[in-house]
Amino acid sequence: MNMIRTKLAILFMFFCVLTFSQSINLVNFNSSDTYAPGSGVSVHINPTGVFELANPGNLQDASNNSFVLELSAPGGDFTNTTILSTVHDFYTPLLNGVLPAGLSAGQYKLRIRSTQPALSVETNLFSVNNSSYDSVPSVVSSINSDTFFSECLNDGTNTTNPFIGSLNQTYSAQTTNIPTSYKYFTVTPSNEENSISVKLIDIESGSATTISPFLNYTYEIPDNLSVGTYNFEVNETDADGNISVFSYTFLFHTSSTALANLSSETVCVGEEVVFGIGDIVSNLGITNNYMGSYYVINFGDGTTPETYTQAELLARYSATPADPITHIFNQPSCNNSGSSSFEVSKKLYNKGVNPTGSSPVCDAYSPNGNGTTKDVATAESPDAEFNLNPEQCIDEDIRAINATIAGSYPTSNGSCAGEVNLTWEVKKPSSDDFVLAFLLNNNWLVGDDLIIPASDIDEPGCWEIKLSAQNPSGCLQEDIEIKTVNVEDIPDADFNIIQSGSLVQDLNIEPNNTTGVGFISGVGNVYTAGHTGKLTSVSMFKNGCTQSPYSFQPTIKIFQGTVSYGSVTGNVSGNLLYEKQYPHQYWNSSNSNLDSDGVCSGWFTMEIPVEDAPTLNSGTQYTIHLKASGSSNNFIANIDPGNTDINFTSNGYWADGSQVDLVVLMKTTMLTDPTNGELDDEVSQICINDVVTLTDASNIVSVECDSALPNEDPTYQWSISPNSGYSLMDSTTLTSQNPEISFTSVGNYTITQTVTTSCGSDSYSSNLEVLGDPTVGLPISEITYCSLSTLDIDFESEITPIYSTGFIAPTDYLWTVSGTDITSSDYTFLNGTTATDPYPEIRLNTPGIYNISVTAGSNCKNPPTATVSITLSQTPTITNSVNSQEVCSNQASTQFNFMSDVDGTTYSWIAAENENLTNYVNSGTDGFIPSQTISNLTNIEQDLVYTITPDADGCEGDPFDYTMTIQPTPVIADKEITICDGELLEISPTDDSPTEVVPVGTTYSWSEPTSNPVGIVTGGSSASYETSISQLLTNSTDFPATLTYTVTPKVGSAGCEGAPFDVLVTVNPTVGIKAIPTQELCNGANTLGVNFETSLQENINNRITKLLHEIG
Repeated sequence: MNMIRTKLAILFMFFCVLTFSQSINLVNFNSSDTYAPGSGVSVHINPTGVFELANPGNLQDASNNSFVLELSAPGGDFTNTTILSTVHDFYTPLLNGVLPAGLSAGQYKLRIRSTQPALSVETNLFSVNNSSYDSVPSVVSSINSDTFFSECLNDGTNTTNPFIGSLNQTYSAQTTNIPTSYKYFTVTPSNEENSISVKLIDIESGSATTISPFLNYTYEIPDNLSVGTYNFEVNETDADGNISVFSYTFLFHTSSTALANLSSETVCVGEEVVFGIGDIVSNLGITNNYMGSYYVINFGDGTTPETYTQAELLARYSATPADPITHIFNQPSCNNSGSSSFEVSKKLYNKGVNPTGSSPVCDAYSPNGNGTTKDVATAESPDAEFNLNPEQCIDEDIRAINATIAGSYPTSNGSCAGEVNLTWEVKKPSSDDFVLAFLLNNNWLVGDDLIIPASDIDEPGCWEIKLSAQNPSGCLQEDIEIKTVNVEDIPDADFNIIQSGSLVQDLNIEPNNTTGVGFISGVGNVYTAGHTGKLTSVSMFKNGCTQSPYSFQPTIKIFQGTVSYGSVTGNVSGNLLYEKQYPHQYWNSSNSNLDSDGVCSGWFTMEIPVEDAPTLNSGTQYTIHLKASGSSNNFIANIDPGNTDINFTSNGYWADGSQVDLVVLMKTTMLTDPTNGELDDEVSQICINDVVTLTDASNIVSVECDSALPNEDPTYQWSISPNSGYSLMDSTTLTSQNPEISFTSVGNYTITQTVTTSCGSDSYSSNLEVLGDPTVGLPISEITYCSLSTLDIDFESEITPIYSTGFIAPTDYLWTVSGTDITSSDYTFLNGTTATDPYPEIRLNTPGIYNISVTAGSNCKNPPTATVSITLSQTPTITNSVNSQEVCSNQASTQFNFMSDVDGTTYSWIAAENENLTNYVNSGTDGFIPSQTISNLTNIEQDLVYTITPDADGCEGDPFDYTMTIQPTPVIADKEITICDGELLEISPTDDSPTEVVPVGTTYSWSEPTSNPVGIVTGGSSASYETSISQLLTNSTDFPATLTYTVTPKVGSAGCEGAPFDVLVTVNPTVGIKAIPTQELCNGANTLGVNFETSLQENINNRITKLLHEIG
């Protein structure tokens, strides 16, 4: 008994291994003896796991598994093998073979190889010598084939894996129980001189036991072997010690076909049925069946039978968790033949059994016994159905007419029945759960139908009707049908006017780029939408001006995703959502501050029409790229929630042309999705150009009660009075359920909705006020009050603001007073008026410049502001005590600085024109008349009169005259004159202005004149302040000489001195005649010629002779 328990434990462990993998276990091979060509060889194996049996009817089918016995080349190399035998089967414990005749002596191996799956196992090396064997020993068993025993050995047909034994023991068999006459087998050696030995090999445990002969070559099968598989190995040894082996298998197994229904005996159609095969650990199931067994399970419902090998079943049922055989019966077992159940059969198939009781079938599988059957009854549940109109009016009955199809189920007497239990339930539109109909009103149940009278239909909407159908017994599976009827009320029109909110987001530009003109990095930056909605504006803030009002023409591009700066040309990857250029004319509006200096500081809003605005999705990244006209105005926007600072600059210009860094900030305005509802409000007032959604709130139950219903929605007709001043948006129309409308004119609008259904029609009206931004204006922009220290202003009677009225009237008022060095103590509101009155009274307490502004509150976006600048100032007086100066012509004057009795006085001054003066400053606004060099073109003094006007904050003082007297300065050219020796030099220059200026009273001064040759001319001497140049000059020689005067002219002794001029005087000598010789003549005789000679000529000749002599 202990041996049996041990074997059962080993079997269980073996089955557990099956669930994980396949293997070929080498149980026994005699490799220590020497073999010869022609020797028989036997390899004992135990294949574990599932080997393929795809076609039991044809074991040689390639889809089935085969075991192949192969001989290696010498040395054990299986590259080129010799096949000794093949078994086409999913299991075998034995393969016999014969070594080929002529086999070379050497060391060899045997290999067992499977095909499905491809596995193998090799023996150890064994020796083959040069002898030979003619045959192998033969064996004959005493077993005769009958119902319980099989004999597939004696005929010698199958020499590869012959077998004997029993495969038909009862499931409880534990040990061998063999009739005495069946216990013996006789061995015949191939040569009587050879010796025989026999071993009993247990395939499951791997043990081998030597069996002694009962008589001569007759052996007996031992008693009380455990149920299992054994191989008898017959070894024949010749005189030289060579061995030849032949083996056969002894089987002793049960033929259990245990089959159990682990589910209910009666199941529903479509329900999975689980089958058991008995206890595979104990001896009560198929555990002790032969591993070379397979089973065919026929479920009896016409489906294809299923085939399982012994290994497959053990693997499935020993798995954790178990993987049992299941089947789903998709038809009821009650049929026209009268049977109320399906017969499920399980049959066992083995080789060597005796299906007809005559002879065993040894080479094919045959049914082993009758197998096991099991009845499974399947019941079909009813199909709950009823007819119900999908839509009706509230004044009609709800009629649910039963149309259930009965099921079938077996009864206790084996017949089939088809009664149905019906249950009606109702769920009203306002209810969360179904309620049994009889609890609501038992009178609604009319036979098998449900009829709800119109008088009991107390609310419109989606009424849900549920019918449950169930068999009274058998399959108690409940079938449920639910249908919905859309009960429409008599229409009650109603709607709400909804204005979608807007979301403003600040955008930061390049946090790390604070200077320069590029604004962007190579990777680009992105803007993350804060909400889902339409992007309706992008605003930009600048703090300086461009040089020209025509140079600011930005283009906006909006891309989905991240777009780098270098890729913004065109439609990048098809992700361009919007593009528009805003020409310079666009900025001549409230969008900006555009003046003659160009686009100056402030917000500049690029509005996108709602009908064109791209829809952005919350959390999605977008790129906003702006490009201005110039190359230095490109940038890409992104958002940084943690940093709202203005954070980049660009080169720009102030109004005076000087360069300045422009700081740029951006923000967006996004209309949120009306279906989102986050920022939505119901309104009765909106602003002009705002968009509202007329949201239907009528008592209509839409077709969503049943998505399969045809489109029978109510119709809508909207009218707006007056029928102008609005436009429909987002492709909606006046027949849409929820039209979107933008009102483009202020006024009071009456909106009417008419709803029509098959149950009637109704209308509803609501009023909407469309407001605009107010306007406010002041009659003047600036005014100055002089010589006043305080001023009271009543804005109702003076400088009265003009406010718009009606739908653009202000909602409130706010007055502010500001200015340089102006504080709250410098002004006071009078007579109970305040800063929030439309027409306050204000007292200005001290001189200064007051900027008084009124801002008119607006229901809309842009509250307007008007400002008047009021200057309260003293009248200034110039306090200079000196009002004139004299200066010579062409000499620098002294700067004249103005003085006033009012601090901060400004001045303007202008000179009276004097055509006799040049090079003077005509006018100016400085606080002084600068030093200047003025030319007097005449010979008399000239006056230049400046009129200076002081101004203090717009208060102009009395003019002040300042006279500059420009004295003439002599201007005399160089002179040349020739006189005779002893003649008086007399030069008196005369005026020829402006060429030669000789003022009255001009005097002349000169130093000692220079004679050339030196000392020749005498009589010349220095002189001062002479009224003319007059001296008597003498040339003591007989040839001409010169005398040069350098003369400085001056008007009087203290007047203006002119530039020196030269006077070159040539003094000719006095000429003498030499004495003429006396002639004495006779009367009537001719005189001699007389030649006159002067001393001058002689001197000249002497001078020339001397010069030539000096040269020569």
